[in-house]
Amino acid sequence: MISYKPIFIDPAFECSRSDMVDLVWKKGRLDAYFLVPDDAHRLRVSFDQTETFRVMDEMPLSTEEPHFDDEGLISDHFSYTVENTAFWNMQSEAFIACKPRMKHYRFITGRTCLDVLSDHEPLFKMVAIESP
Repeated sequence: MISYKPIFIDPAFECSRSDMVDLVWKKGRLDAYFLVPDDAHRLRVSFDQTETFRVMDEMPLSTEEPHFDDEGLISDHFSYTVENTAFWNMQSEAFIACKPRMKHYRFITGRTCLDVLSDHEPLFKMVAIESP
């Protein structure tokens, strides 16, 4: 059973109406940008350091493992820490043992899922959309 622990952010938004629009990974830092209802801004989710991450369509995620017993999953919620997932369980025991503070973070939209393994907590910030 997957255990979801919601991360509440401001502003809250319907994740089913969002999508990831950009992803920048440089020297271990990860910045992911997501659509929000405000046309002038994007939500930036940042990690100062990541160990590994993956981006997948919501459809393969929903078929990756049984979801009938998921604990803590909230309808239309965007951000979580998660435990006992296929992505975490596919990591080697040595890797997990070397990173005792590492957590699995999951960000879900209507179309995309971003999974991040990191020792660092995510930083959330609304950023203005740059003009072309």
